[in-house]
Amino acid sequence: MSKAGTCKHFTGIQNKVCKAGVDYETVKPLPCITTFRKGDCTCDKYEEPSQAEIDEWPAFLDERMEMHRKVGPVIVAIKREHKGKSWKGVVECPCCGGRLHVSHAGYNGHVHGQCETEDCLSWME
Repeated sequence: MSKAGTCKHFTGIQNKVCKAGVDYETVKPLPCITTFRKGDCTCDKYEEPSQAEIDEWPAFLDERMEMHRKVGPVIVAIKREHKGKSWKGVVECPCCGGRLHVSHAGYNGHVHGQCETEDCLSWME
C-alpha cells in the first residue's frame, strides 16, 4: 500500500512479517497504519512512501487488476472441470507464460494460485 500514513513495508495483517522482515507481533500496537498507531511509532523500520511512490500506486493497482482479469477465464475453466472435486495442478500463466500452480477446493469451489515468476500472479479466494 502506498499512501501517506502507512508504512511502505506493510504487507497486511494476514501476513506474519512486513517487507522489512519485522514480525508484526513485536510491534504492538500495529504501527504501520496511522489509525492503529498510538503516540510515537514503535518500529524502527517505519518508512512512509515518497510522493513518487504514492503517485505510482494507482497505475500499479491497474496493472494488478489487469493480471487478474487475464486469469479469470482460467479460474472459470478450473471450477467447471473440477466442480465438487479437490484438485492441484500446474498450468501456463496467462500473464507471463510461466508455471502457474493452482488448486481447487472441492468443498467450496475456491481456486488459489501462485505463479513461479516473481511479482506475477498470486491469489486466494
